[in-house]
Parts: sequence; structure tokens; C-alpha cells
Amino acid sequence: MSSNYERSRALPMFGDGDVPTDRDRSVDEDDSGFMDVLTLLLRSWPFIRPQFLGQWWIKGKGVEDRVAEPVAGDGFSFQYAPFLVLAAAISGPLFGFVPPTLAWPFDLLYIPIAAMVVAMYF
Repeated sequence: MSSNYERSRALPMFGDGDVPTDRDRSVDEDDSGFMDVLTLLLRSWPFIRPQFLGQWWIKGKGVEDRVAEPVAGDGFSFQYAPFLVLAAAISGPLFGFVPPTLAWPFDLLYIPIAAMVVAMYF
């Protein structure tokens, strides 16, 4: 229990944490990279998941206690999402928000959009 309390003191939202002298490095000395950040994110995901996903609000019942699942649950689904994404992708060139050409800079726009639309159907 005391080790959990010590860990919680390291998070700014729970108060100022004490940084051990062997870990107190300047920006120039810090050699942490992308993998360190990714590891931290994956290890902390169970704790930050409610912040990203939120909770379902049901009319008449209020907010549920459990975290909302990103796929489906209790009558909620995202079956409409592929069609909505396809309509949003088509509406850009159709209504003139972006030019319907495959000129150099727009290749970088259309390729990820097409990949996202295709991925929504799977």
C-alpha cells in the first residue's frame, strides 16, 4: 500500500513527486526515445483508458460505472461509421473543400483518407 502511495505522488495530478538524484537529468542528458514513451503508454493504458474512452451516458440511468468499449456494447454499435466516413471522404472533393486532383501535395491527403475508409469496412 505504501509503494502505491509513493507512486501516486509522482503524478502531478496527485501532487509534486520526488525525483531521485540518480534520475534527475537535464534535457541534454536525457536519452529516452520513442520506445520508452511507447512502453510508458502501454504500461499505463489501464489507468488512462477511462480518460480516452469515457463512459456511456444512458437517458434515465445516467453515467455507467464501467468504461465505454470502443467497439460495441449494450445496444450501442458503430455500424454506421463506415458509411459516415465514406460520405465525409467523398464530400471534400464533391463540394469543393479540397480540389479533386491528384497533384503532388494532395497525394498525401487522399492516400491516408482512402486507407481509413477501406479500414472502416473491416
